[in-house]
Amino acid sequence: MVDTVVSALVALMQRLEMREGEPPAVGKQDIFRNAIWLRAPEGGLFLSRVKPGEEVRAGQTVGVLANLLGDAELVLPSPVDGRILGLAHDQFVLPGHGVANIGTRDGSDAP
Repeated sequence: MVDTVVSALVALMQRLEMREGEPPAVGKQDIFRNAIWLRAPEGGLFLSRVKPGEEVRAGQTVGVLANLLGDAELVLPSPVDGRILGLAHDQFVLPGHGVANIGTRDGSDAP
């Protein structure tokens, strides 16, 4: 972690001409102008099935809601194609809690 921060600061100083040398090339950055929240329709234990930054397809399972007894699960599918920008880690949630923020590239919103 410290090495990453030091490298970033050195690159910044090079870019600002505060330090000699060429800064490293910056890669293309993805920009998401639209995003939707996937919300829990009911309370329970949210268990994620994807990771932050992962690409998802419409209908792909993002996570499941389990009841407190562990004998029932409700699958939460992605409503759109996109990338997981934010994700609730496995935790208890209430109805309406945002469990995943999914960025879309084409401006599509949830159905």
